[in-house]
Order: sequence, then structure tokens, then C-alpha cells
Amino acid sequence: MAILVADSTFFICFLDDIKQPTVLLEIGKKFVFRLSPVVSTEIKKSQNYSKVSYATCFQDFKSELNLGEALRPFFSNAQLKKGESEVIAISYILHNMGVDFFLILDDWDARNFVEIHLGYMHTTMRGTVGFLGDCYCTHQVFDKEKTLSLLDEIDNSTFRVKKTITAQVRKRIEEFK
Repeated sequence: MAILVADSTFFICFLDDIKQPTVLLEIGKKFVFRLSPVVSTEIKKSQNYSKVSYATCFQDFKSELNLGEALRPFFSNAQLKKGESEVIAISYILHNMGVDFFLILDDWDARNFVEIHLGYMHTTMRGTVGFLGDCYCTHQVFDKEKTLSLLDEIDNSTFRVKKTITAQVRKRIEEFK
């Protein structure tokens, strides 16, 4: 089973922005969510987390190390507190162990960091919306109708994503055979 290492924005999209926590359970049938300490803390604050907390697909990444510390020179203190640095560090560890994983980052600065400093991990990196496209086109988690419906809900929610990105993913889904 492949591992999904995601920032809290990914989880909050489904838990709070579109209020569809069961989407995470569906994704969790094909992926294990490896949660960094900061991401775990952030998503547990959601009122809807209790609807998915029992699922075995949620696994905290346990480490004796302060995962964000290794990337301190590259991120501001505010960025370190958000958890993206931990997500990147976990992904780096998994990559070096030869583990099959996907990295979900929506923050532009974090994505840019990966592109510049860890470019070899580029093929594993997606945003939430791009990963939804993969859930249909690559992983068959959802059918076409469900995936397009989720994109519509994201477009009409508080989740911050450019309409051009959802339009690109929608086009990819429509053209997929």
C-alpha cells in the first residue's frame, strides 16, 4: 500500500472546507496517511476528525528527531510551525528508504522548496486538487462523476485554489480514457 504524506491543508479540505470526511476514508483504502506531529495536531482540532479518527489509514510518523529542525535554515519560524517542513522531511526520509509515497503540498513556498532543493522528488509531489485527479485517472479511488463532484465542491468552498488549476484537473479527468 502506498504512503501519502500530506500537509494539513489536504486533510482540512475534506474535513472542514467541503465537509466530506468520508472522502479521506475512501482514499485510505488505497493509501496510508503518514502524519507529521504538526499535521496530526492540526487536523485533530477539526470538529469532523472524530468521523475518521478510528481509521487505521491514519498513522503518526514517530521519530526521536525534531523533523522540522533539519530544514530550519530554509524556512521561517512561521513556516516551521505550519508543518510543511515536517512533511518534506518525512518525504525525504521515505525517498531515501526507497518507499513508494506521494507528497501532497499546497503551500507555494514549500512546493518551490522541493522543486529547487529536492527536485528528484518532483514526480511524487501533488497538490490536493491534482491528487484528486490522480484518484480517478491513476488510482481508481473514485469514479469520474464523484471526482468531478468533489472538484465542484472545492471550487465552491473556502479551500484556496486557483480556478485554473481545478479547470486543468477537470479537463484531464474529462479526457481520460
